[in-house]
Amino acid sequence: MPDSPFAQHNTDTLNKMTDIHTGRVKASNESLWKSQMYSDITVRCGFDEYKLHRAIICPRSTFFAAACKGDFMEAKTATIKLDDDDPETVKRMLTYLYTLDYADGDVPDAPIEHDATVAHDAPAEEVDTEPYRPPQLQRKIPTTTEEETDSGTISEPLQCAEPHDPRMMNNALVYAVAEKYDIPELKELAKHKFQPLACSKWPHNDFHAVTEVVFSTTHDGDMGLRQIVLDICEEHFQAILNHKEPRAGFLKNEHIAAVVLDAATRKMKDDKMLLDGAFARQIVAREELSIAKADAQAASEQLEQLETRFSSMLCNIINIDECRHCHEKFNWSLERIYFNKWNGMQLRCADCRTKHPV
Repeated sequence: MPDSPFAQHNTDTLNKMTDIHTGRVKASNESLWKSQMYSDITVRCGFDEYKLHRAIICPRSTFFAAACKGDFMEAKTATIKLDDDDPETVKRMLTYLYTLDYADGDVPDAPIEHDATVAHDAPAEEVDTEPYRPPQLQRKIPTTTEEETDSGTISEPLQCAEPHDPRMMNNALVYAVAEKYDIPELKELAKHKFQPLACSKWPHNDFHAVTEVVFSTTHDGDMGLRQIVLDICEEHFQAILNHKEPRAGFLKNEHIAAVVLDAATRKMKDDKMLLDGAFARQIVAREELSIAKADAQAASEQLEQLETRFSSMLCNIINIDECRHCHEKFNWSLERIYFNKWNGMQLRCADCRTKHPV
């Protein structure tokens, strides 16, 4: 039986209450993330220090769950160091654990500090005052300076790092760190953010660098971001092959090289089929043209014969004064006759229809 209006109303009310309570729990977690109150574990990465909560991070990540229990040093000191990772990516990962989302926009000029101003466990004289920026988040662009010499002006290449639109790269790095620390839901979110960025804008100035990160930070069986990159390279294989610099970079990757070359091979086969079809149609057209020319020639000859015969008939008509049958003044008419595929003209008396030789 269908649900009663009361039962439906009760279900809608419960759903609304669930949404409200879920929102309150999320807001509570966000408050803990920002205030760091009641924390029981510290996570350090580069210059950053985060006061976190085991009850929130451990259920979401098997890495944090293992680190926070047993005889591990992290469990005894209540401190986890992630110094091998990009601080901004770690910040996005931890933000997700509390808020179920992260911002993939521009990288700040310096990381946000959390109760720390220097790198931990490092002598003061060795502290690097420059903000950490991983190599993947920098793009080398060539510039030149001109230097006067005795022989004239020469250009000397320089290398400088220029920040770029980091959204694709940031999501690729988040995907990698989610794989590293076993947070599958974060991987899915990073993939969801990465795909429209990668697919909607071509060409990308940073696509090659992003591709290197995707393939260097994931294993061969993980096709999440790899498949997106491979599909894009397959779609734009001609652009890759037509430009020397990106071609050399992309084709160093065996997976991309296989996809690009396979797409190029299929395109060559399709082009050959189209060319063969066009050639066959050209042969048929030539044959039809030859037949049409022969027909036109035959029609021209027939027309010439008819014109000659008609001129002869006109001369004969002028010489006939009366009909040989009715002996009336000769009023003539012509009619077309067909006999054994031969056609001609027959002269008749218009009054009695008697045939007259032409």
